[in-house]
Amino acid sequence: MRMSMTVGGGLFCAAVFAVAALAGDSPAAPVKVEPELVPDKELLAKIAALPENGAMVLPPFKVTGETKWFTENYATHGPKIRDYCNKMVWAPDRKRALYAGAGHNGPLSNDVWEYDLAANTWVCLYAWDWAFADLPKDIDKATEILRTRIKTRSTASSTVVTTLKGAPLRPAHTWWGLAYDAERRRMVFWDACRGLWTGSDTDKVTRVARVLGSTPAALVAGGAHAFVFDPAARKWDAWKDAPNAYMSSQLEYIPDRKALWLKSGNTYLCETGEAGNWKDLGAAGGPANGALSAYDPESKTIVAVLSKNTYAYSFSNNQWKVIQDGKSPDAVVPESTFCYDSVAKRFVLYSGRATPHLWLFDLARNEWTAPDDKGVIQSAIAGSAAGYFDEARGVTVLYSVNAAGQDKFSMAVYRAPKAGGGERK
Repeated sequence: MRMSMTVGGGLFCAAVFAVAALAGDSPAAPVKVEPELVPDKELLAKIAALPENGAMVLPPFKVTGETKWFTENYATHGPKIRDYCNKMVWAPDRKRALYAGAGHNGPLSNDVWEYDLAANTWVCLYAWDWAFADLPKDIDKATEILRTRIKTRSTASSTVVTTLKGAPLRPAHTWWGLAYDAERRRMVFWDACRGLWTGSDTDKVTRVARVLGSTPAALVAGGAHAFVFDPAARKWDAWKDAPNAYMSSQLEYIPDRKALWLKSGNTYLCETGEAGNWKDLGAAGGPANGALSAYDPESKTIVAVLSKNTYAYSFSNNQWKVIQDGKSPDAVVPESTFCYDSVAKRFVLYSGRATPHLWLFDLARNEWTAPDDKGVIQSAIAGSAAGYFDEARGVTVLYSVNAAGQDKFSMAVYRAPKAGGGERK
């Protein structure tokens, strides 16, 4: 299947923004990644041998790390797919991918996970440090517990409530608001609710407000918040205030600018480091709630997909453009995941909304195609999935419930054909 339109004009890079890095946090310093895992050489050889347009289901993965707190079969399922949390982020210094976020009805935890394709292993880097959902209904008992379990941190415009370890108390979904800041070596989690989601836990948040002499509305007023997680130190930190128009927004790390890019109503850029500020770029348009995005560093373009539309944001002219109107694959969070394949020079989309599940987008041709992976992905992955592009192995990695419908989770990999090739039909 082939869909085509022509995109006019070149896409080039604008001036590079200055970087404010943390003192003593040099990105050039060597990294010792822990826990050390033994690579599966046989599996790596099979992945390396995958031809273009080839896919394979991985053998059952292993689970390790902070495991003492495990419930809900985490020991065999890994983190499980959290509703509205479909993005895994590649950490180039660790050569692994990070995953976090709270599901709609569960799990509601602040745990952080890392997947190592080389060892086919999920690692729990940060255990759920307090079961906020288990807060007793008795208001006096709840108040007593809260006084010993929470702390606050003041930012420029608000008070952020965290656990004693600095983690989000009750994080929201990530939607597409997850990125890995390679300059500071931190996972960044954009949380519209400041780590204190008030949805089904309104009664509990009311108790938090009572302890702090505040109100639930005041605790989450004033925009979003960016939390960061240090995978080496295994530590959360409440970083800074962040813009917020939608609960569902898109966050990307822009390596050539060493900056964070955010689409939440308006479009923003933030210099990394403690002194960074969010700058409204004044770019009108772009997608609304539920979009997925990825960055192409060669063309300096962010491509976003939502429902059946494809959008492009160009750093060269600071403009959004609808480049496919109603002709794109049907994709939306939480049923889809999206990444940029820097080897194939294509964007890879998995959508659980309709078949075929896999789609490729060639930005230069403004063309979506449905690759023939011999049904491998459809046989292994069902419904909502999380995914990322593994730079070290040159494949897209997908994680989801097994397509056979059992209470079982699967990993699969796919190698996309290079852009401009002749495999399209």
